[in-house]
Amino acid sequence: MGLMGQDAFEFGVNLGKLLIFFLMMIQAVPLLVWVERRGSAFIQRRFGPNRV
Repeated sequence: MGLMGQDAFEFGVNLGKLLIFFLMMIQAVPLLVWVERRGSAFIQRRFGPNRV
């Protein structure tokens, strides 16, 4: 494997790391929204849509 093969391998590894990072961030957004809504509901003492 020459220099070009090594560069292509490093590029692929870095691309994979970037993809994993973006997938983690995409999954973090709904979780953070859920936590924020649960926190505000707790502060306002709301139990949920099925209980009054």
